[in-house]
Amino acid sequence: MYRTRVLDFVIDGAERLGRPGQLVVANHPSLIDVVFLISQIRDGNCVVKQGLFGNPCTRGPVRTAQYIGNDGSMEMLERAADVLREGQCLIVFPEGTRTVPGQPPRFHRGAASIALRGARTVTPVFISVDPPTLTKGRPWYHIPPCRFRVRLHVGADIDPAPFNADAPMPIASRRLNDHLHQLFLRELAAS
Repeated sequence: MYRTRVLDFVIDGAERLGRPGQLVVANHPSLIDVVFLISQIRDGNCVVKQGLFGNPCTRGPVRTAQYIGNDGSMEMLERAADVLREGQCLIVFPEGTRTVPGQPPRFHRGAASIALRGARTVTPVFISVDPPTLTKGRPWYHIPPCRFRVRLHVGADIDPAPFNADAPMPIASRRLNDHLHQLFLRELAAS
């Protein structure tokens, strides 16, 4: 797509991705953004929608990659934390689905809970696609009449330990989730 000039892409800070025990937290504005992010993290793991394991087109790749299906269970949170403790890099989209165009992202606490259970560091990645394409609620074949641009900006690392220092897990995960959510709202509004 890049070579045929359908799209352009820019990735700022890719060299800071893929570290052992790193939880990469990103927004999800387009179907294609996940491809750009995963391509920057060698041997990265990812929490993906559980339905991908039942889809005939995606079940083979997600199983082969040993991705973690988001079934919403405590076991899933522990599996995700285990891969971080083992030294893998894990990618999570805290919205759980693509962002609805024109609306701010809405984060679930799962990413924060995983971070507090096993991450050495949390690294936010802010993704923008301009003009919007492959968005939620639009058919995949509705592409913009002009070249679109995908931009990934790797933000500053966040140490999860202070959020967990003096509070039980539910309160700590709510604090970290609120911090991440506010950070993404500020960064995405500025881009």
